Amino acid sequence: MAFWSGEKLAERLPDIFVGEGNFDESKIDCSAYTLTVGPEAYITPDHKVQNPSRHTSAKLNSGDSIAIPAGQFGFLLTEESITMPDDAMAFISMKSKLKFRGLINVSGFHVDPGFSGRLVFSVFNAGPKPLHVKRGDDLFLIWFSDLDRATDKKKSNSPLMAISSELINGISGEIQSAHSLSEKMELIEKNLAERTEEINRKLIKYTTVMGLLMTIVVGLGLYFIKDAISKEMDKDVQPSIEKNVDSMSAGPTSERMEKITMPSVHSPSKQLSEEILDKTPALPAGKQED
Repeated sequence: MAFWSGEKLAERLPDIFVGEGNFDESKIDCSAYTLTVGPEAYITPDHKVQNPSRHTSAKLNSGDSIAIPAGQFGFLLTEESITMPDDAMAFISMKSKLKFRGLINVSGFHVDPGFSGRLVFSVFNAGPKPLHVKRGDDLFLIWFSDLDRATDKKKSNSPLMAISSELINGISGEIQSAHSLSEKMELIEKNLAERTEEINRKLIKYTTVMGLLMTIVVGLGLYFIKDAISKEMDKDVQPSIEKNVDSMSAGPTSERMEKITMPSVHSPSKQLSEEILDKTPALPAGKQED
């Protein structure tokens, strides 16, 4: 068994890649031929898809792209359609540009003699982030090899031109990968943190309101207690005050007062002067005291 060289690929592939414009010699890569992403793809839904049970394949027009989330599987249909001869078989793989980013080919690695139609690649994104592929992207490689003879033990299928529902049903629904579970945990933690923050805000609000209500209630309570004490004190003091006032005002005032007589007041200096004058002898007439 020998693999076909680039020269042999140029010779034989026009008969294998049937259909107008299906073969392009510029896509011969050493001893392999480059295949491109075709008109249909199916990607398993992750937890971000609203209704995974209704998720189905996507039709890709020229230039349309599709994302393969981290941890999810996908079926990718090739643009090219082939018809394998009876004396050869082929091997398929992916180009390294997306392999290095985590996209792995998990489909069968060979094409049997007699197979006809487009090829379906089953892939898995083992990388940490979504990978985007576009219709027309150079993504796959195919190698051809001779058998020792033409064989009657070959495929006799109808040409495969679309992704069958049988393939989709086999992997429909979300694949619970480690990355998907990690994203779910992060989402739960985020929602929990937001919920906790919301509860804390409400708790602060309610605590403030309760504090204000308690202040008002305590203030009113003290006011009413003070008012009650004042009323009780007034009840006890008022009778005694009234009793004292009544006792002080009992009987006519004229009968309780005595007549006050002021004694006569004699001036001591006047009396002394009179005594001195009485005892002083009279001076002779005609003499004056020097």
